[in-house]
Amino acid sequence: MYCPNGGSGRTDWKAQLMSKQDAITEDQLETFEGWLDYQRIDQRETSPEQLEALHDSFEEMKKQKAASPKLGRMNIKRDPKDKAYAVAIHKGNDLWVTLWVKHTARGDIYVFQPRHDGSWNPHASYHYKGQYHHKSYGRIVFKRTLQQPAPATFKGTEHMGNFLGHGTAVGAIYDKADFDDVIVVPHGVLNPKDGSVYVDVVEPGQKARDDLVVMGRVLQEKTFTAATPHIVVRIVRPTG
Repeated sequence: MYCPNGGSGRTDWKAQLMSKQDAITEDQLETFEGWLDYQRIDQRETSPEQLEALHDSFEEMKKQKAASPKLGRMNIKRDPKDKAYAVAIHKGNDLWVTLWVKHTARGDIYVFQPRHDGSWNPHASYHYKGQYHHKSYGRIVFKRTLQQPAPATFKGTEHMGNFLGHGTAVGAIYDKADFDDVIVVPHGVLNPKDGSVYVDVVEPGQKARDDLVVMGRVLQEKTFTAATPHIVVRIVRPTG
């Protein structure tokens, strides 16, 4: 069950959602037509033979999905001095984790997205010595060295990424015992194809850079202040 918290932050999620023609929800992905739209496949330009093969692939995918166990409660393992913040989707009476941030006592900052496949483990990290990278399947796919290796003297802002591919299908249950704080996103705002989460590291008293949000609108924003530097999480939907 979920009881909304009254944390700080702005909320304007009802305004300017994408049109139904463009958005693809989790429920639509359960249908063959919605799955084709997600893959950007036009049925009118696809032969009957190809559609039959695609339908077989769709049904196989659904069987594999049904056989995959839900993650359940996150049971985050961390040092008691670490801080953990969740981005959770409110669906029905429950709250489902779609992304979470760990801020270690040493000063490392990690952004995780829960996935069924534990070997996938996509995440971004900003280490206290200044290294920044994205990893997937244990391999670094992007890295750079930032100019601010010392959290205690952090100034300005650093952007950790724009994270896509959200939903509740993974079944990662939010439990307040696992996290220090949460930003709650109404169901339908973050979908598998539409909607993204921006994560920024900011000096106390500063704001995340607005120029990084391109062709989108910030519907929700929350600053997590339990550790320094602060973490700003923004929920963004495309415009147009």
